[in-house]
Amino acid sequence: MVNDEDSQEFPILFKILVIIVILSALFGTFMSLVDFALIKSESQEISKVNGIVFGSLNNRLNKMESEISNIKSSLMPGGIVDLYVNAYHFLSNSQVDLEKIVTLAESTKNKTYFTFYITGENGVWVGVSQRGKYIFQSEIRPGLSSTRFYVNGSPNISTSYTFSVNASTVIMSGSPSQTYVLFFNKGKAKIVRMSSTMMRVESLFKK
Repeated sequence: MVNDEDSQEFPILFKILVIIVILSALFGTFMSLVDFALIKSESQEISKVNGIVFGSLNNRLNKMESEISNIKSSLMPGGIVDLYVNAYHFLSNSQVDLEKIVTLAESTKNKTYFTFYITGENGVWVGVSQRGKYIFQSEIRPGLSSTRFYVNGSPNISTSYTFSVNASTVIMSGSPSQTYVLFFNKGKAKIVRMSSTMMRVESLFKK
């Protein structure tokens, strides 16, 4: 026969067990909600970070593509690089022409100098040596040379077309028969055809 005290303890234990189960279920649900909230929060943070990273990468890629496009357009014919190159060549050619104009326009009164005139259809190598060293050597095209060699003096304005020499300077030509020396001495002029591949400047004063 069941004791009355035992029958009273059983419902109390059952109730405690039910309460524990309910509390456990509630606690589990609460923790699940907390975990879900944390996961959602972390997911949002990750999405935010990804958005920032990918946005930065896209901006950099767009910037790089723009820079590459600008470089390509600069290198293309008519681009800024092409314009700079053409301007450089134009200015360089203009400078050379300007020096030539200055050389030809300079007054040679009371000056002693010589230049070259090449005949025929082909250019001729001409060299001018002083103290065993070349101060000038170049292939001169047919016609009158723009280069002037001032003997025992110098021009008022020195350019890349003017050289100072002395009487002992040696003139050489790869084709003497095509090479004429135009000699100007203080207002007097004469033309001398080279008879050999080498001649001294001092001989110009004698002929």
